[in-house]
This record gives sequence, C-alpha cells and structure tokens, in this order.
Amino acid sequence: GLRRRGFTPETMHQIKKAYRFLFQSKLLLKEALQKIEDELPPSPEIQYILTFIKSCERGVIRKT
Repeated sequence: GLRRRGFTPETMHQIKKAYRFLFQSKLLLKEALQKIEDELPPSPEIQYILTFIKSCERGVIRKT
C-alpha cells in the first residue's frame, strides 16, 4: 500500500523500523518513542506516528 501511495523505499524502511520499535521490541512505550526519536532521521511520516501515539487519549494496544 505504501508503494502505491508513492512512498520512497527509504521512507518505507523507516516506517518499518518505527513499527518494530513500537510493537515488536520489548521496550516500554516511552522507551520505544525515545528510541525512534534518537535513531531514526526526522521525517513528516515518523513525526506523524510519534504525534499520534503521544496524543492518543485511550492508549495503544501492544502485545504483552
């Protein structure tokens, strides 16, 4: 879907990395968000993900 929407391979790779930090690592949510901010280059897509999760009032369901 991302390719059809015109995302570059590099952007898709960064989104996948952010997803892995958030949902496949054993980090706490705050730690995962900090790791994304520290390790991934700033981009509008990554910023959108971070803003969405930080402003989410009901939280995000993650595998425990």
